Amino acid sequence: MMLTNFTKFNSTKYNSLPKVNVASGILQQHPNFAELLGKIYSLTKAHSIELGLQLIYHHMQVDEVKVMIEKFQFHQNASAFITSVSFPTDQVYPASWLLEDDGKLTVFEYSIDILVKRTLEKLIKNPSIFVEICDLIRDYHFENLLAPCITA
Repeated sequence: MMLTNFTKFNSTKYNSLPKVNVASGILQQHPNFAELLGKIYSLTKAHSIELGLQLIYHHMQVDEVKVMIEKFQFHQNASAFITSVSFPTDQVYPASWLLEDDGKLTVFEYSIDILVKRTLEKLIKNPSIFVEICDLIRDYHFENLLAPCITA
C-alpha cells in the first residue's frame, strides 16, 4: 500500500457510513477484536508511535466542500477532542483514514493538533508500521469498522 492520495476526504463515502450504534453493535459481534487490539498495541508500543484504531461511523451530514475536523475543546468541564464539520484549511492534518477496496486510503477525520502533524510527518518518512496496521485491519476483516488513526 502506498501513502499516496491519503489526504483526500470523500463526503459521499463519509455520509454513507453507519450510525454509531449500528457500527458499535457490529463491532461487538466480532470475536477477534481483542486479538487485533493486542497486536496493534504491541506494534505501536514496540515502535513508540502514536497510532491506534477508531470506530468508523457517521457523526453528521457533511457537505461536499467541508470535512470532519477534531478540535481540542473543553466540554462539561473536561478537556476533549470534539469533532465537527468545517471547511478545510492548510492547518488541518489527516488524523484517521478509511481503508478502500483498492488498497488506497481516504481521510476519515482531520485534526488541528500539531502533535498529529508531527506523527503524520513520521509516517510519511517511514510508513511501514502504518502499513502493517492497515494490513492487520484487513486481515481481521475490520476495514469497514475500524480506521487507523493518530492518537497523539
